[in-house]
Amino acid sequence: MVEYEEPVFVTELQSLIPRDDLFIDEANYYFGLETKYHITLASFLKNDVDLEELKTYLMDLSAYRAQLTDVSIFERPENDVLKCGVWSEAINETHRIIMANFPNDYPYESYQCHLTIAFLKPGRAARYVRPKIEPVVITPKNFLFSYYNEDGERIEIRF
Repeated sequence: MVEYEEPVFVTELQSLIPRDDLFIDEANYYFGLETKYHITLASFLKNDVDLEELKTYLMDLSAYRAQLTDVSIFERPENDVLKCGVWSEAINETHRIIMANFPNDYPYESYQCHLTIAFLKPGRAARYVRPKIEPVVITPKNFLFSYYNEDGERIEIRF
């Protein structure tokens, strides 16, 4: 994934969300407001991915500057995910290349590049939707590779 500098647009929107709207389920790592601003390049990769090989498919970090395009939701039975749509040719291309070259269990038909804003209780996100926003450019700060080791412990490697 690519981690980003804190986007002011997102933090301002988060400040409008009352605590009662937030969905918090610590057992499954859903913590209400997102605080680690990131875009996932490729998820559901197998744990034995060769990180050095993966790095060869990445562009220079500056290529991952991205534009937030809207505020929308993923509706799920247990919660709504409030998110910003993201436009970045580099992210979409990197996702395509990594998924084609590494074994994965990606369960979705298509990739929806997004930046999560918050996890909300079912039905609470619709009031925050904005089909179009003024362009907001976000700046990458580093890459993050994470996986779970044999003991179920989450390992994070920033580079």
